[in-house]
Amino acid sequence: MRILTRTDVEQLLDLDACREAMAVAMGDLSAGHAIQPLRTVEAFHDQRDSALFMPAILAHPPVLGVKVVTIYPENHVAGIQSHHGALLLFESEHGRPVALVEGSSITAIRTAAVSALATELLSRPESSVMAIVGTGVQAHSHLAALPRVRPIEEVRVWSPRAASRRQFLQTASVPAGVHLRATDTAEEAVRGADIVSTVTSGGSPLLELAWIEPGAHINTVGSSTATTRELDTETVAHAALFVDCRETALTEAGELLLPIAEGALEATHIRAEIGEVLNRTAAGRRDDAEITLF
Repeated sequence: MRILTRTDVEQLLDLDACREAMAVAMGDLSAGHAIQPLRTVEAFHDQRDSALFMPAILAHPPVLGVKVVTIYPENHVAGIQSHHGALLLFESEHGRPVALVEGSSITAIRTAAVSALATELLSRPESSVMAIVGTGVQAHSHLAALPRVRPIEEVRVWSPRAASRRQFLQTASVPAGVHLRATDTAEEAVRGADIVSTVTSGGSPLLELAWIEPGAHINTVGSSTATTRELDTETVAHAALFVDCRETALTEAGELLLPIAEGALEATHIRAEIGEVLNRTAAGRRDDAEITLF
């Protein structure tokens, strides 16, 4: 059995290769060629921290595995990232373990690669201005991933803490040809942006529909529970909504579940899974003025 560290993953898992692998996996999932049970979430420390257990079985390549992730939202106080994890892989013919892989690096790369895949499928091809709301690990990985699929010239970044914005500007690896700047407000970052990625720890809505440019594409990444969200009901209701998995979205996505609980939306508001768009069994963006949301 191989053991791969964070350094191994970061050296071996290229963003473009990861995006291509996720296109295959998500297409297979929507076509019924992969098994992905709902993840198990256990909260502890008075519900402050949590652990997630995520199994899956793939046909292409033939492999099964489980990823375990811990989420400690207050880790930033100690200068430690909030998410940690590990992935255990088995070959599917005889069920033998083949690899133990550091999971935080996979999570960072894989999540941004999927946002890039959705952006490639749903955003307008000429999109050149991007806003990132949040300055954590996913902000860095989205800054690296999305300019690979669109001709990004300007990236605006905002988070609630000015110190975090300054640190992001100092430490970010900026792709060639991209101008990166921090803004004083979320509205300033988002207004006029062609692509918006929200990558905060998730909680209450951070954006308003009035700020979103007609024709923009939004990736909402930070919220991962049924009771938290980064977008308000009006924004979600106005957008064409795409998800990675319907079952998961209707169980865990506060962006969808909270508006449904309010009576503002129904489950049918989901237009398609990304895999269905890839498989050409569902339509993606319909016109240049439509706001798309993944």
